[in-house]
Amino acid sequence: AVGALVLTGNDKAFAAGGDIKEMERLTGFDGIIGQIREGLACCVAIEQCPVPVIAAVQGYCYGIGVLVVGVCDIVVAAEDTVFMLNEIDNGAASGAIQALGLLPEKRMRAALFTGGQVRAGEMHAYGSIYSVTTPDQLLDEVNALAATIAAKVPAVVRAMKAAINRSTERDLVGKYRA
Repeated sequence: AVGALVLTGNDKAFAAGGDIKEMERLTGFDGIIGQIREGLACCVAIEQCPVPVIAAVQGYCYGIGVLVVGVCDIVVAAEDTVFMLNEIDNGAASGAIQALGLLPEKRMRAALFTGGQVRAGEMHAYGSIYSVTTPDQLLDEVNALAATIAAKVPAVVRAMKAAINRSTERDLVGKYRA
């Protein structure tokens, strides 16, 4: 049985965000709306995953990547990680619900309205990132954390995740409009 799931990118980026070229090729808002819907489906799948999902984030984490990380159960980031919600520069108005998983409301509003960067250390200070480590130690730390969780009784871990989700329900599908 799977005890925990780890999501990671590469040493340069966790996720670079949506495909801007695809959005530009499609007429009207079809490109951005399609990517928003696909991003929402990804976030819902992570939230509904029966086991804890741990994000191992390094380098750039932009747009949809921030939203994916925002719904993960635990986040560990390399010290060089830069988060940016630049949807405002690309004609989108989405992501607030997921971003609240990483930032306090007023800081989240500033990040969404400005498209500015937020560093891993700042998010760690808010308590939304479990730990910040060096890039070369990131996967070792995340794998050790996943192993600790996987060593627990699987039924209890799954029940715990379900209970936490009910206690902190964000209603991604109900509140999202795409």
